[in-house]
Amino acid sequence: MMLLGAVSYTLGEILGGPITTTIAAESAPDALRGRYLSLNQLAVSAAGAVAPAVLSGLLSGGGGGAV
Repeated sequence: MMLLGAVSYTLGEILGGPITTTIAAESAPDALRGRYLSLNQLAVSAAGAVAPAVLSGLLSGGGGGAV
């Protein structure tokens, strides 16, 4: 189950990363393209920093009875 989760997460990152960057670049006005791309990268980095702490909190709560 853990391997399946890791593989699906990795595939999501591989497929979704270029798409979100392209959307951020194409939706921005020319003068603000750098700001849009930096905000996009900041959001990705913040999610990568916060996600382990949130997941650890959820796992320590022990509410995994559904699986």
